[in-house]
Amino acid sequence: MMSEELKKLIKNYGIDVEDELDVSPFEFAYTFRTRELLATQYELLDSEDKKRLAYYDTVLISRAKEFYEYFKPLKVWGNSNVPIEYWWWHLEKIILGELIVEVEKNEINYRGNITRLTKN
Repeated sequence: MMSEELKKLIKNYGIDVEDELDVSPFEFAYTFRTRELLATQYELLDSEDKKRLAYYDTVLISRAKEFYEYFKPLKVWGNSNVPIEYWWWHLEKIILGELIVEVEKNEINYRGNITRLTKN
């Protein structure tokens, strides 16, 4: 994927996580799929893009309960088929304190098991 495409995806992800939750929850499912794609392309991001993505992840985490409530009608939470490394699909675990996302360390702590998300 080209660098400019990745920058645009990060920008769109940021707009979605910072914006009011006033569109269809189905549209926000696209936001989480975008974040999934960014996770698979993480090694291609430059340091600025990684910082920007980390900032937007922090915004999403701070709004976890709000997003969780908004997405409830879609019943996307608790799907065990989604890897825990894709933490944005597991906001209910963040709310419950079972999953801690260490954005600055790029790792997660799920019930005491620490997983490094990517190489820096």
